[in-house]
Amino acid sequence: MTAHSRGEAPDPPAEDHEAGEDAGGRAADTPGAPHEDGAGSAEGTDDAEHAEHADDGTEEAGDQEQGSDAPPAPAAPAVSEAEAELAAQRELRERIERRKAEKEGPIAAGAKLSGPAADLLAAVRAVESGEKPGTAFFDSPASAPAPRSAAPAATTAPAPRAPERPAPRAVSAGTAASVAAVLAEGGAPETLARPAATTLGEGAAGLLREDPWQLLSLPGVRPEQADGFARALLGAECGPDDERRTAALVGWLLERAALRGHTALDAEEARKALAGFAVADPAGAVEHAVAEGVVLVFQDGVDATEGEETAQDTEEGEASSEDGARGGEEPVRVLLGLDRYALAEESLADGLARLVNSCEKGADWTEAAAAAPSSSAGELIRAAAAAGLVAHSGGETARAEPAALLAAARGLGLRALGTTHSPDGQRRLAAEAGEPEAAVTLSALLSGEGGPGRDADGAFALDVLVVLDAPQLDVETAAMLVESLADGTRLVLSGDPGVLGSAGAGRVFADVIASRACPHVVSRTPDPGPIGELVSGIGIGELAQVEAPGREVVIVP
Repeated sequence: MTAHSRGEAPDPPAEDHEAGEDAGGRAADTPGAPHEDGAGSAEGTDDAEHAEHADDGTEEAGDQEQGSDAPPAPAAPAVSEAEAELAAQRELRERIERRKAEKEGPIAAGAKLSGPAADLLAAVRAVESGEKPGTAFFDSPASAPAPRSAAPAATTAPAPRAPERPAPRAVSAGTAASVAAVLAEGGAPETLARPAATTLGEGAAGLLREDPWQLLSLPGVRPEQADGFARALLGAECGPDDERRTAALVGWLLERAALRGHTALDAEEARKALAGFAVADPAGAVEHAVAEGVVLVFQDGVDATEGEETAQDTEEGEASSEDGARGGEEPVRVLLGLDRYALAEESLADGLARLVNSCEKGADWTEAAAAAPSSSAGELIRAAAAAGLVAHSGGETARAEPAALLAAARGLGLRALGTTHSPDGQRRLAAEAGEPEAAVTLSALLSGEGGPGRDADGAFALDVLVVLDAPQLDVETAAMLVESLADGTRLVLSGDPGVLGSAGAGRVFADVIASRACPHVVSRTPDPGPIGELVSGIGIGELAQVEAPGREVVIVP
């Protein structure tokens, strides 16, 4: 090789040149040695050896001496320039392929990031790969800032509200039209379309076509009308003992009983009523209604654990009743009830027991009872101080006694509130208590429109609650009210047992008095006039002589 780069020194002696060629050949044979091409590699090797000899002659001499001492290496096969060039080209192609493979692979970007930048990169990769939606990394969008207004004097923290009656279902025009078509086909008035869709839901049309006696679930519909509607739709397929008819009749009988204030109906009365509607097997009809879940079965006078098995089958209950009657034991009374009233009664009973057992004596009510405006008011205050549930009965004049209890409790720093069923009663109670905030209507209290609001657990922020006109409480409203009272709250039910009862199912006030599970304070404050005085005396079990100058009352001994 005679070619030299510009500025290179002339060739060294022949022996050095041969050593350089040997070194260049070994380098060419060694895999992985860097070569651009065969000639350039050889020249680069010669140049490196020339530079070493030019820098230090002593090192060259030392290398020669070391080489002379070492045993002679075996002679390497001679490599031609063409072979060296091919080897260099192969290595070059391998390097190019490795670089292409590295470029085609995933780029490990962001490996040195940390903190928020690394979190942001991880979030972007999670969204791109589909592991998480993009909305998972953002809070709900903030609404536009509303104009500021003056803060109210008293605000209540948002808390879970008491269970309320479900709002009427929204009925679409298409649903109402389809129900109206089915009603017209069966000869029923189209005015029932919207009530039927509201009661039975979106599938009301199909449900009425499959079971025409579902029409009995609408208010004001009688069994004769439902039978005519069913005959028009089903023709000869329907009959008096159709299971769909008998189940609907059992439910209708219980709904009628609820309008009279009963949450349950005696099974024997239900069978007699079914026989009056041409049902051939009333007992079988009751059993089918129970099996379909239309009604629930209860046994009066039997512990729940003892009567659980017999309550599942009315026939077994009847057999046990007959056996008990023959054996001299008291017969078991089987009752039928709708599930919503049964659940409300159970919830009410549990809530009242909770209030009775969780009452704790706090403030000293002695001075407040002594300062009461009447002896009956003082007795009511002392009863409320010692019990978590109190019943108070009296006439119109006796309404001043719960008002005195409210004033005494608020004077002790307790959170006391009175409720009535009408706005007029609210105004009168607030006037007698001496504070406008001391009374609200019961509907406003349950809906959250009035009253002190609720605490974090959803209970009323109250220590004492007085309910006037308590005979008007039905079982569902009473259950909602008691569920909203926290442990330790005192509940006072006040009213006249002789007035009309609630419009809904249940006689809560009468049942509480009859149970004798709590103190019952009977007012001795008579209503004005001879008749009022006589009624007040009879209410406490006394028949006293009443002065009646106008002879409104005459007692014959």
